[in-house]
Amino acid sequence: VSVQITVAVLLLLTNGALTIGISLVAFRVFRRFSEATALALVAASVIMCVLQVVDNVHVLSMLSLSQQYARAGGPEDLFVALAAAVGSTRKWAHTTELLAIDCWILVLHATLYRFALVPRALAAFGLVTVTLHVTGIPLRGLLGYPPEVLMGAPMALSHLALAGWLVIKGV
Repeated sequence: VSVQITVAVLLLLTNGALTIGISLVAFRVFRRFSEATALALVAASVIMCVLQVVDNVHVLSMLSLSQQYARAGGPEDLFVALAAAVGSTRKWAHTTELLAIDCWILVLHATLYRFALVPRALAAFGLVTVTLHVTGIPLRGLLGYPPEVLMGAPMALSHLALAGWLVIKGV
């Protein structure tokens, strides 16, 4: 299980790096329309990647704590208290990271919409789905409510639609 978690953390880190890469490639196109918007996209991707690293540190801390708990042979009050603290900090790190990625996606789709770089209906669909995601998951979490995970699912469709359109157009 620890290998799977470590691989997952590396994939999440790769996702953060990929977001920066996408932003840098898009920068060349977006700056022709608005340098400030192009810089905002790059800045949002860097913030998202940094917060992903923080989230990953918390996941790996939880893994280390669970391994130490297993070696100790069972429940001890110290481990129970530590598990609550580590789990809570990971939850807040993850919620903040989700908010950051939503901001990046929002800037991306708003830029695509504003400058009609893709069909406006496609960019609008992305804006609607990221709005659903941000209100259903990270904002609910920040307000103390459980996430509505299904509100995040449509965003996957908007990603697929945008990627498909870009591939068809040869971008």
